[in-house]
Amino acid sequence: MPGTYQYEPGNIAKYGKDRMRFELGDVMVEGKEKTCALCDEEYNAVLPEKIPTTRQWKKAKLRCLESIMCKFAFEPDTKVGPLSLSMGERAKLWKEMYEDLKKDLKREMDDSRYEHTLGVMYTSAALAMRYEYDMERAMLAGLMHDCAKCIPSAQKIELCKKYNLNISEAEQKNPGLLHAKLGAYLAKEIYRIENTEILDAISCHTTGRPHMTLLDKIIYIADYIEPMRYKASRLPEIRKIAFQDLDECMYEILKDTLEYLEEDSAEDIEPTSREAYIYYKELHNKRNNVSDN
Repeated sequence: MPGTYQYEPGNIAKYGKDRMRFELGDVMVEGKEKTCALCDEEYNAVLPEKIPTTRQWKKAKLRCLESIMCKFAFEPDTKVGPLSLSMGERAKLWKEMYEDLKKDLKREMDDSRYEHTLGVMYTSAALAMRYEYDMERAMLAGLMHDCAKCIPSAQKIELCKKYNLNISEAEQKNPGLLHAKLGAYLAKEIYRIENTEILDAISCHTTGRPHMTLLDKIIYIADYIEPMRYKASRLPEIRKIAFQDLDECMYEILKDTLEYLEEDSAEDIEPTSREAYIYYKELHNKRNNVSDN
């Protein structure tokens, strides 16, 4: 079903589709999809339902710009009636806006976490292309996966209790693990992300779990192999496997992770991680005709 393309300049004082079109310069609705980057339905899907905070509006704009760049970066110039535009030139402008917005958001994150987040976002996009998954959805999940990471541990616990999020024994001992489930909650309630695939991927990106979806695996693996990572001993090998077989990559990452954690404190390992390892080990053994004795 074709999208709709409408722009009402009288509405730009209010947060909504028309204001976003105005701020992005995507107002040439006369030519519809030939002269507009996104349709009304695409804008409305991204925009918060309630009046957004400044940060929420910036996040929505960032998502719009990411979608525009993915969609139009290589579009040829076009002409519709008296309208003529260069998609190449507009893509350059949108890219500049995108970079400016990223810099603005960077001020709200520590430098290393910001670089890691971008690394996960772009690695997720690469894996999505490899495994034919929706690239925009993977990028958004990668961008949001650590949205609760920088919250202090004590506050993570307080927020989880406030929002009735279960805290396991391992999470009580290591509150850093809570950033995944808390991040999924904040992604939905603060950033207005409704897609359950994205929320689930954020929720399990630290521990993994049995029967992970394609997006679950993409985010979990991207978090482990993104370019800023360097400490894991077998990273070059695992990065190669990631683009060959996601299930095998899950097995290798979980095996190395559990071995590392068991050297430190086996009691603090989240049970879900053990369950995920057992599941992917069984897949590995079955595919390689290995007996698990």
